[in-house]
Amino acid sequence: MTAFDLLLRGGLVVDGTGAPGRPADVGVLGDRILAVGDLSAVDSGEVATTIDCVGLVVTPGFIDPHGHSDGSLFLDGGLASHLRQGFTTQLSGNVAADPGWEGIVISYAASHPDWSGRSLAELGEALDRDPADIAFDALIDDRLDVSIVIHCMAEADVETIMAVPWIAVCTDAEG
Repeated sequence: MTAFDLLLRGGLVVDGTGAPGRPADVGVLGDRILAVGDLSAVDSGEVATTIDCVGLVVTPGFIDPHGHSDGSLFLDGGLASHLRQGFTTQLSGNVAADPGWEGIVISYAASHPDWSGRSLAELGEALDRDPADIAFDALIDDRLDVSIVIHCMAEADVETIMAVPWIAVCTDAEG
């Protein structure tokens, strides 16, 4: 039986929590990180692929929160240029006018239920924090399972977005 599909040995792990990087091994099975730490006791025969990461930094994937690569998907369906830069998630379809922080309202964030219905500007003022930091905290705390409403779309914006097959558009507006 394979302990891991992939074992990253000896890298400097920077996990995105704000803690300093630390030397560690990372064990991956399937699409899950199963272990981070000293995995020197794992027999190399129980690992499908081992990568020596000494002198390298190991991080989780980065999020591009405002990508404009919609068209690139037709040229390079895997967005290889983003992957080479460490981006594993991209939020695309940002074709409407900039709503400012006042126009971005959180409708759902499991770890922050009291934020529902409040704009990032309002939360920034109430918490004395930068609205961008609040947005990233919600995305990280809830592992991207956050719903927002953006109040910025004219009818032409909605028509443009609806023409893109991989973007879901919905509304709770009346009338």
